[in-house]
Amino acid sequence: MRRFFVTMLTCADNESADIGRVALLFVAVSFVGLAAVDIFWRGHPLDYMGFGAAAGGILGGGGAGIGLKHASEPGALSATLPGPDPLPSRGAK
Repeated sequence: MRRFFVTMLTCADNESADIGRVALLFVAVSFVGLAAVDIFWRGHPLDYMGFGAAAGGILGGGGAGIGLKHASEPGALSATLPGPDPLPSRGAK
């Protein structure tokens, strides 16, 4: 279980902590926790559309931010990024 969380919360090298991923996990857990408090402690009904839209916005925005900074992470390989080969002379004869 520890390895799963280390892989989930670190950069591509699996050693450097990624503040964006840690913050996304904190926000997601806080969101679910606050929704649970609102439903179970305060007795408010769950608005499925509102919950789904907010959760989608949080997770979608966090995923987009992590994807945009992928190339700048320590240990990231340029070969894993989509697009043309940055060195087209490799292997050409």
